[in-house]
Amino acid sequence: MKYALGVNHMQDNPRLPPPESSDRTVKWVVLSLAGLGGTIMLCIIAAIVIIGMLTLLGRRVSAVYSQVNAGLAATVITVEPAAAPGCASSSVSAMVPQVETLPNALAYYHRGSDELEQGEYARAVAYFNGAIALEPDLANAWYHRGYAYENLGEYERAIEDYSRAIAMAPDEPQYRSSRAQAYASLSEYACAIEDYDQAIALDPDDAFSYLGRGDAYAGLGKYDQSLADYRRAIELDPENPEVYNTRGDAYYYQESYEQAIADYTRAIELDPEETLYYFNRAYAYESLGEYEQAIADYTTMIELDPDDPQAYYDRAYAAISIGQYEPAIEDYTRIIQLNPDNASAYQSRASAYEELGRGEEAIHDYREAIRLDPDDTWGYYTRGDAYRRQGSYDLAIQDYTTFLQSNPDNGWAHRDRGHAYYEQENYDQAVSDYTQAIESFIDDPWVYYSRGAAYEHLGKKDLAIADLEVFLDRADNPVAREEVERKLRVLREK
Repeated sequence: MKYALGVNHMQDNPRLPPPESSDRTVKWVVLSLAGLGGTIMLCIIAAIVIIGMLTLLGRRVSAVYSQVNAGLAATVITVEPAAAPGCASSSVSAMVPQVETLPNALAYYHRGSDELEQGEYARAVAYFNGAIALEPDLANAWYHRGYAYENLGEYERAIEDYSRAIAMAPDEPQYRSSRAQAYASLSEYACAIEDYDQAIALDPDDAFSYLGRGDAYAGLGKYDQSLADYRRAIELDPENPEVYNTRGDAYYYQESYEQAIADYTRAIELDPEETLYYFNRAYAYESLGEYEQAIADYTTMIELDPDDPQAYYDRAYAAISIGQYEPAIEDYTRIIQLNPDNASAYQSRASAYEELGRGEEAIHDYREAIRLDPDDTWGYYTRGDAYRRQGSYDLAIQDYTTFLQSNPDNGWAHRDRGHAYYEQENYDQAVSDYTQAIESFIDDPWVYYSRGAAYEHLGKKDLAIADLEVFLDRADNPVAREEVERKLRVLREK
């Protein structure tokens, strides 16, 4: 439930949905496909969950370097590397820059440490390479090179280097907790937990290890164990806002939204400048339907970082959820100002324009979305819907047909193209599309009503009666049922 967790419409800022809920990830799609049966887009979600947990754990890494660099002396022992039993560790190639020649291993080591402090991880690797080449038994050089690799996203190499350091200094808890972090980044949560267990046995008062192990348990969906570890981390480090934030995440995934909000609020009290905590609390508020509070948190995020497009997106969604389309349009416009090539912002703004009956503006935005991302066939579908609402049935049919060329089994698109054909009095084509929609098992009794009406125009009374009877069996709208019952009486009397 963090910025970098999971897919959203913002590629540079995806975020994680709870394991059993999809609406946090696909809500912008729901906006742009309102009334179209947006359940088709749920396939997006599966790819997001693993990405989400990687980033949830990733925030912990930065704490390790300062702890180890401050407190550990170099250990010199000659041993072979070993990963945790049953856990993978494999070398991969890494590109590192050339650096100047230095007189000895410690000179390379200290220069590498300076590069780590500056966040120059590739250069740090190069200097630690020099230290290791001259003194291969320098445990801290292996450890810190592993840290640099981890920050470069080369987790297998990080694990290999951490394993070297552990073999040289098996009683150093930070080495084990760092390797655990790398395993967790590869979703090897069981291996991570094993290393955290050993780190905690060596240092029972290290809040970081409890926090990391809690994350690993959460990665396995074991939220009771993760909450127990987060509680212990809070006992050990009660002024650390990230501990409360992370426990709030666990509560969120358990749908304990009030408790999640309490933890996010505590994190905000401890660090009111961190936008992430407002972001998470806003989501929890949305899950309770408290959109005004969510809007307030998104607004604070924007005040703290006015160039963050994600905050505008989410504030727009919360506004639309309570019928505030004009503020949503303003937020989508701001996103477009920040990135004029953002197709999904045009798509979302078009949906908001449609809700206000501003069809021409909606079609303009759909056209821009298609121009920017012509491979996104949903743009054709939604623009087709806008054309149909305007009565431009030929254009609507063209767009629906383009969409159906890539999505031939989409029942909702067949239904809507059937509506366009029906309005053109092309009842044979309408029946064909309605039939395709029904065979696609879409859950819409009105398709039977529409096909029945088309059959009636074609003079196929028995087929019309059969479809209207199916509608009566499935529909629960009393006004509609009364109208259909009247129509059936008329048909049966003919």
